[in-house]
Formats: sequence, structure tokens, C-alpha cells
Amino acid sequence: MRTRYTLINMVVNVGGQLMNQVLLFISRMVFIHYLSAAYLGVNGLFTDVLGILNLAELGVGTAMIYSLYEPAAKNDEHRLAQLMNLYRLLYRIVAVVVLLVGLALMPFLGFFIKDSSGIEHLRLIYLMYVANSVCSIWPTRKPMSATSGRSSATRSRRCSKSSSSC
Repeated sequence: MRTRYTLINMVVNVGGQLMNQVLLFISRMVFIHYLSAAYLGVNGLFTDVLGILNLAELGVGTAMIYSLYEPAAKNDEHRLAQLMNLYRLLYRIVAVVVLLVGLALMPFLGFFIKDSSGIEHLRLIYLMYVANSVCSIWPTRKPMSATSGRSSATRSRRCSKSSSSC
């Protein structure tokens, strides 16, 4: 069964990468066809700058997966909830750092681009890239409680035994 899931995971990942490359090619063609090559250069520059800023994540996701394995294997819902809330906090901190550094770099856009006179609304475009980067990092899940992972049957049994409302 594991081998089957591994193969499905591999096929989905390869398919996702292929789709990503096709969409990247199409977006570059649209940039060149409908906008000028200067916008394509700005796109590449902002993507690279914000890619460097996103290094602030520094493997939090990998550490998160590694540390969640043991509590998940032991079905320790309380520890899982604690870890998920910790990672939610860490991702929020990373998102705020990326936002602040991204905004701090805005006055220096002229140093990165030689001739920005042909590009209208350069700062607005940069702000949209920063916002996109921050939104991709910002966690959207609600904080977990120790009972959030339990089935509804378990919660209803617990609720029927106690006099408090759930």
C-alpha cells in the first residue's frame, strides 16, 4: 500500500512540475506579447528578490514535518496541537519579517533597475509581489485545540459524559 501511495505522490509531483513549467512558459509569452520585455525583466527581478526573502523560512516546513511524525504515530493529539500552533506562530513571524524587509527594500528599487522610466507603477507592482509573497507564507488555519483532531463520535461521547456544553 505504501508503494502505491509513493507512486501516486511521485506522479502528482511530476505532473505538478510539468504544469508549472508550461504555465511559466505561457506567462512569459503573454508578458512579451502584450507587455514589453522590460516588464518581463521586472518580473524576473522581483521574483528573485522575493525568493531570497522567502529563504527566511529556513526549513521550518521540513522541521515541522519531521517533528510531527512521532506525535502522529503515537496519536498524541495534544502534542500535535501544540506543534501546529507553534508552527503557525513561526510562519507568522517569518511573514512579518518578509513584509518588513520587502518594504525596507522599496526605496532602493532604483539601484536594482538601471532604467525604470519605461515602467509605470513600479512601486505598486513591487508591493503586489511583496503582498503575494507574504500571503503565501501567512498561515490561514485556525489554532488547533487538543480535541480538534478527534472524531465527532469521540467528542459526542465526551460531551454526553460531562455536564458542560461542548
